[in-house]
Amino acid sequence: MADPAKSLLDRLEQASKVVGAIAVPLVVALFGWLIQRQLATQNLSRDYVQLAVSILKEPKKEDDQQLRQWAVDLLNAHSPVKLGESVSTKLQSGEISLPRADAGPSMSQALAEKWLALIDAGSYAEAWTQLGEPRRMSPQDFVALFEAQRRPLGMPVKRLLANIQTTPDPESGLAYQLIYITTFAKGQAFYEVVAMAPRLGGYRVLAHTLHPMNPPR
Repeated sequence: MADPAKSLLDRLEQASKVVGAIAVPLVVALFGWLIQRQLATQNLSRDYVQLAVSILKEPKKEDDQQLRQWAVDLLNAHSPVKLGESVSTKLQSGEISLPRADAGPSMSQALAEKWLALIDAGSYAEAWTQLGEPRRMSPQDFVALFEAQRRPLGMPVKRLLANIQTTPDPESGLAYQLIYITTFAKGQAFYEVVAMAPRLGGYRVLAHTLHPMNPPR
C-alpha cells in the first residue's frame, strides 16, 4: 500500500516544478520590461534636455518668449541639476543664452591651457586672480596649496586632453570639465581636471584638481 505522506510530497514536488516552469519566464519577462521602460524614460529625458538646450542656446527672437519659458521648464524638469531662479529668469527673457556647443569646448580648452600655463610657471597668485566666481579659497590658501602640492611635481612633460564632459551650471547654464592625462618631470602621472563655466562674458576656471594614476608604460 502506497504511503499517503510520500504520495502527497510527490504531488507537491511535481506541482512546484510546474509552477516554477511557468513563473520563471514570467519573472524574467517582467524584469526585462521594467528595464526597457527605465531605459526608454532615460532616453526620453535626454532627448528633452537636448531639445531645450538647442532652443536656449539661440539668441532671443521677438516671438519666442513662450518657447523659451517652455524650454527652461523642460530643462529643469529633466536635468539632474536644476537651474537657479536668476539664471532661469534670464534665460526665459533672453538676457542670456546657453553657450553654443560648437564654440564652448574649443574656447574653454584654449583658456584652460592658458591658465594651466600660469600654474606650470608657478604664477599661482596670478592664476587665482583669473578664477571665476565663486572662488573657493582665499588667495593665500590657494598659493599655499599649490606651493605644497603642485610645485614639487615639477614641469609637465606631457599633457594630453582625454575627455571633455558637459554638466549643468547653476550660475550660467552649462559648464565643462576638461580631463587631461598629465605626466610630470619626476615621472608621476595624474588625471588633471579643470572645471570651467561662462563668467563675465567669457569662460573662467572654477576648480582644478589632480588625481594620481599609474605612470604610462
